[in-house]
Formats: sequence, structure tokens, C-alpha cells
Amino acid sequence: MGKTLAEEILSKRSEAGQHAGDLGVVRVDLVFTHDVGGPLTIRR
Repeated sequence: MGKTLAEEILSKRSEAGQHAGDLGVVRVDLVFTHDVGGPLTIRR
């Protein structure tokens, strides 16, 4: 069975490869936030 778009992207950005249900840490290039919660999230 094929991977979802999120699984494809996370697999390419992680060393171990990702599948549904996996927890992993990946480096991100860009992050989008919502106007209301963004500033609070960035400060943490």
C-alpha cells in the first residue's frame, strides 16, 4: 500500500523513515502559524 503525502514528506526529511503511527523528529524549512496562536507558540 502506498504512503500518504505526509508520510512521503516526513520520510524524506527523517533518517529512519516514517509510517502511520510513528513518532519522529524532523528538521523543517518553513513553519506557518495562525494569527491568534502564533505569537504564543513562537515565544515558547
